[in-house]
Amino acid sequence: MLKKNIAVIFEDSRYGGPHSQFLNLAQILKKKINFKVLISNIESSYFEKKIKKISLKYKKKKIFFLNKKIKNIINYLLKFLSDLYLIIKFVKTNESEYLYVPGGSTCIKSILAGLIMKKKILWHIHDVHSNIFIRLFYFFLSIFVWKIIFASKKSYEFYPNFLVKKKITILQSAVFKISAHKKIKKRRMKIGIVANFNPVKNIELFLRIVELFKKEKNFSFYLIGQVWESQINYYKKCKQLILKKKINNLKVSKELTKNFYKKIDILLCTSRSESSPLSIWEAVSAGVPIISTDIGDIADLSKKVKFAEIIKNSNETSFYKKIKKIYQRENKYSKMSKNSYLAYQKFFNINFYGEEFVKLLRIS
Repeated sequence: MLKKNIAVIFEDSRYGGPHSQFLNLAQILKKKINFKVLISNIESSYFEKKIKKISLKYKKKKIFFLNKKIKNIINYLLKFLSDLYLIIKFVKTNESEYLYVPGGSTCIKSILAGLIMKKKILWHIHDVHSNIFIRLFYFFLSIFVWKIIFASKKSYEFYPNFLVKKKITILQSAVFKISAHKKIKKRRMKIGIVANFNPVKNIELFLRIVELFKKEKNFSFYLIGQVWESQINYYKKCKQLILKKKINNLKVSKELTKNFYKKIDILLCTSRSESSPLSIWEAVSAGVPIISTDIGDIADLSKKVKFAEIIKNSNETSFYKKIKKIYQRENKYSKMSKNSYLAYQKFFNINFYGEEFVKLLRIS
């Protein structure tokens, strides 16, 4: 079978779940698909580092992405037509009948470019917290695109879809296996969170959890997350909270390595909303038990294979009690660890994900 060519656009290059998921996909399908990638060069260095690591060719242009900052909104509107022209030019010069837009509902320019160039557009939606204007733009544009991929049932339910149901596939995000089944180190438990600094990730809740363990020497905490220009104030707020509360049992780092999941015993997620959180699925692939707020489809999936404890009230004391309970009951930890790996095999295996993506391309 001849390799398919697919043009791929990232209007926003700030590295997160959609970027990581695409690179997993590109890596697993590199023998079947030529991905021809265009990214924005704004805050793109970390994304570029990851792209180069898998030897994927790409181009970059100054494309303004949409976010809540007034300065960025003005730039986005002023540069809208020139950015649209750049994207159209890229799509035009790549011989592909497909345009894949992995960046979510805010990638309006990419969708318009694909429609103008009459491409088969695969639009990938990963979020559950867009404002009403973005949801309306999505609803209108979704009528004209070829296929829509939702990363979870929660995302599908969040966006209006009553005119486009036949175009929709729900495809839970997926990862590569890290390792299987962990054993708890009884004398000391290492607990981590992977979350770029953003109010949606509710890092203040995580810090309040860590504070409750300040006097307990058997517990240490780790926070891995990037700080983007638009979230500097939020980062400063979190840093001030760490200093004010004298939280000294926490290490903060920007760089996530695969060894991180092998090092920790529990992964926490304190997000207010998520669709299909890759950090959780990566931890699950390493046999790490999860304690999380009720986000994405995690509660439904964990009913099938009990790999996570769900905190529905987003309360630090509830997290504290769950952590202590798992720490004190070694059998419970062992069972959750085994179930985490079973859940990875059943729901989050990148090989299955790649097969499902290829099936989408064969549908005319």
